[in-house]
Amino acid sequence: MLKKIAYSIILFSIIIIIIIILSLLIYNTVDLTFINPSLFIVSIILFLVSFPFHRVLYHGGRVSNNTYTTQIPPDEHLHYKLQKTLDSKEKEKNFRVVFLFTSLLCFLLLIILSR
Repeated sequence: MLKKIAYSIILFSIIIIIIIILSLLIYNTVDLTFINPSLFIVSIILFLVSFPFHRVLYHGGRVSNNTYTTQIPPDEHLHYKLQKTLDSKEKEKNFRVVFLFTSLLCFLLLIILSR
C-alpha cells in the first residue's frame, strides 16, 4: 500500500510540473487562472480512469440478456475457482488505486489553491 501511495505522489508531482511548465510556456508566468481549471480537468480524468467501467458494462449487459448467464458455472466450487483466478489477475494490474489517490491529491491541491 505504501508503494501505491508513493507512486501516486510521484505521478501527482509529475502532473503538477507539467501543468506549471505549460503555464510558463503559454502565459510566461505561473498563472492560477490556468492551473486551477487544468488541474480540475486532470483530476476528473484520473478519477474516471480509476473506476472499472468495463465491468459495469459487461455485468449490466449480462443481466439484461439471460443468454450470457450460462458462462458462469452453476457449481459453487467452479464459480469460486473462476473468481479466485480473476482476483489473482486483478491484483497484478491494480493501477486504479494509484489513479484514485492521485486524483484525490489533485482535488486537495485544487481546494487549497482556490482559497
